[in-house]
Amino acid sequence: MTGGDGFDLLADETRAAILRALADARREDPVDPALSFSELRRRVGATDSGRFNYHLGKLRGHFVTEADGGGYRLSAVGVRAAGSVLGGEFDDPPERDPVELDDHCGRCGDPLAASYERGRLTVSCGNGHGFADAVPPAAVEEHGLEGAVDAFDAKLRGDVALARRGACPLCHGEMTWSLERDLPDEAPIDFFYLPACGRCGHNLGVPPGMLVLDHPALVAAYRDAGVDVRERPFWTLDCSVPGAADLAAEDPVRVAVDAGPDGDLEFVLDDSANVVDAPEP
Repeated sequence: MTGGDGFDLLADETRAAILRALADARREDPVDPALSFSELRRRVGATDSGRFNYHLGKLRGHFVTEADGGGYRLSAVGVRAAGSVLGGEFDDPPERDPVELDDHCGRCGDPLAASYERGRLTVSCGNGHGFADAVPPAAVEEHGLEGAVDAFDAKLRGDVALARRGACPLCHGEMTWSLERDLPDEAPIDFFYLPACGRCGHNLGVPPGMLVLDHPALVAAYRDAGVDVRERPFWTLDCSVPGAADLAAEDPVRVAVDAGPDGDLEFVLDDSANVVDAPEP
């Protein structure tokens, strides 16, 4: 299947309904989620058998596969496509007024708030320290902004972890890391790391401190202070908030991050976001 064809196939409501019905079956019975032709047609609510068979045929082989024991189930690609449909990623996203969170900014200590606009969830303080990324509308509609924020923290951590392995969070294309320093004068920070996908163009703006959150020395220091950095939202940790790093050298480029409960652990990264110097755990 070439670029664009997948969107064309899913544009029809009957085909989207087939994906939803097969996703429901997968949720009801993860071990044996296959549905017979007649049962699938009944769940979709299609009255014209021939037309239903036509739309099913368009999905078969890519989004839908025939099960060994008979019937139909989602393929691996179909599972992802159904998740996008059910997550509302192709719907008009709702608007949500900002809500104040219980957490405080790890950089300045000001209260944090969450907002949702044009499909992007933002967590920030009044001083502009914050993060924003796309979140499916269904997550906000079902769980509210506060509930969506918990998943947002995990999503961003996971996206950065994938990018550090060189894989794009969207298409698994190759990600190339660079240090972005050509910022507008009004930007609140001087630089950030920019992993960018060579296939789909997806990119992330990553503060240097986010790249040391899982370092054994930092994890141990916070553990000794009674803090589990895996459970704390990363925007409440000083080192991971934009602006908590300095350019220590130009040639070769070295970025210094002061981190830890007392800010006394120094990590040094190169221009490709590799940690080249760090405290002993």
